[in-house]
Amino acid sequence: MEDQQKPSPKSEKVFSFLSKDEVEKLKQEDEKKMATLQRDKKHKTLADGYEDDEENGDGDLQEVR
Repeated sequence: MEDQQKPSPKSEKVFSFLSKDEVEKLKQEDEKKMATLQRDKKHKTLADGYEDDEENGDGDLQEVR
């Protein structure tokens, strides 16, 4: 019964530097994420512009100036 009430010992955190391969992999993942976010932002902007055009009239695309 006493064993259940004692808090478990905390494991010590050990710091280690990342290897060059791990750093390179993280950089590549970040670049992919940034490219995806930029692409999604462009698509959203284009889609929002198309929706605005639909609300303005008969559904024909209008030139934006």
